Amino acid sequence: MITTLELLKRIILENNLSSDRQVAKLLDISHTSVQNWRKGGVMSDDIACEVAEMLDLDVDLTLLAILAERSKNDRVVEAIERLTEKKTA
Repeated sequence: MITTLELLKRIILENNLSSDRQVAKLLDISHTSVQNWRKGGVMSDDIACEVAEMLDLDVDLTLLAILAERSKNDRVVEAIERLTEKKTA
């Protein structure tokens, strides 16, 4: 499953960005938010959907992956993983 950090790396590569400030400007968010992602924070649902659209990813699968990343409940994570595996198979 895709993670916030993987989405961040892809947005940087595909847009040829060199700083967290550039990412923040592109997404119209604070650079502190981007720094928090690098430290293990998780994107908001809205930002994850926006990034998925920018990267031409399946928005639903991306949103599910972000929900799983945020969840502390193993059963929720496992259920989402099963759903995303079925959808990509």
